[in-house]
Amino acid sequence: EIVAFLNGAQTLEDMVKYGCPRIFWERWVTAKKCADFGLEPGDLGLASYGSIWRRMPDRSGKPFDQIANVLDLARRFPNTRTLRITPWYPPEIIGSDGTRKVVVAPCHGDVHFHLYPESQEMVLMHYQRSGDIPVGVQFNIVEYAALGMMFAKVLGYTFVELVHYISDAHIYGQQIPFVEKLLDR
Repeated sequence: EIVAFLNGAQTLEDMVKYGCPRIFWERWVTAKKCADFGLEPGDLGLASYGSIWRRMPDRSGKPFDQIANVLDLARRFPNTRTLRITPWYPPEIIGSDGTRKVVVAPCHGDVHFHLYPESQEMVLMHYQRSGDIPVGVQFNIVEYAALGMMFAKVLGYTFVELVHYISDAHIYGQQIPFVEKLLDR
């Protein structure tokens, strides 16, 4: 999933191309759900993770690549504290006309990189808006640890820590029997 996002994936076919299981993503991009948001079937929307990371419209409407920009800034200004990537794009998520143009409002993906040039170490702070504890959060922790390792490798740093914040941690009703089973073990 993180590799698909880093490559700008915006459709079900893009996600599958990068190895994401079709069975997970296809339930989010059915013809009905996409129609509810004014999208073609299979389209996650412009404000989906990969698309917004790699093609967020800038002030003039031209595509802005957050990933490339953060890597460039990190190389030129390693002491800055503004090395951030966000999937949150209000015009498409909470549009001024009250409509949303993304099938899944981003639950994770807001990251802040801290570089320590003296020791060549990097810390990744990850803010997660929403996450189901039994399933989703486990994958997100692994994904963002991997992202931290990738960025550190590209920048010539050592990844030393992932700090993970969750604003809305929850367990869905249908997960309760499985959580109880895990707790019994």
